[in-house]
Amino acid sequence: MFYDLSLGYEGVEDQTRREVVAMALQLGYTGVAANHMLTGIMADSDRSRIKPLELESVIAAAPGVAEAAKFHRKLLKVPAAQPFRQFSRITVVVEDTVQAAALNSANPVLRSYDIVAVRPKNQKAFNQACTHLEVDLISVDFSQRLPFRLKAPMVNAALKRGVFFEVSYGRALFDPRARRELFGQTQTLQAMAQGRGVVLSSGARQAMELRGPNDVINMGTLFGLSVEFAKAAVSKNCE
Repeated sequence: MFYDLSLGYEGVEDQTRREVVAMALQLGYTGVAANHMLTGIMADSDRSRIKPLELESVIAAAPGVAEAAKFHRKLLKVPAAQPFRQFSRITVVVEDTVQAAALNSANPVLRSYDIVAVRPKNQKAFNQACTHLEVDLISVDFSQRLPFRLKAPMVNAALKRGVFFEVSYGRALFDPRARRELFGQTQTLQAMAQGRGVVLSSGARQAMELRGPNDVINMGTLFGLSVEFAKAAVSKNCE
């Protein structure tokens, strides 16, 4: 089963969101997550308002969705009966200790989401994310120069706790500079993680920004991942 755990949510019109999810379905994905990006101080109003789209409206959003989904699932050896699942996700941008303190399993706002990710903005926040913040994903924007250093002890600390590092490829598809940064810095992460604990996602806000699972796996091998680890980054690790 294959997943894209980062689809744009804020500022994305309903019709566009249906088209993005329809494309994911067509490409053979079995699950996607709509991502709410949170900056600033968390409030009760940040509880999840993300609702799964009705599949009937998704299929109606583009012609031939059902047929394309059936074809790609057969190609990817995904059982035809496997349901298509939609998840909610929050990514909390952390710059200070107040924002970091909110990332705990008792927080009712976080409990309203299926997936919790952190986007660290400085060295202290990155170190905290790796060592003790209660999150599923550490989402690092590898498409630009990082405001902190990746350090092997911190990366390994996160992996030991079962926290995954997310690499999002969407921006690099259309920006040569972002592509250079992404490839260089992801190879650094891979060297430290030895292929473990990586999740590959798109961050797509439009259907054209999505790529199929096999294309993403091939992209992962260019980051230095083995085929096995690259496949896990869009399947087993997401599960």
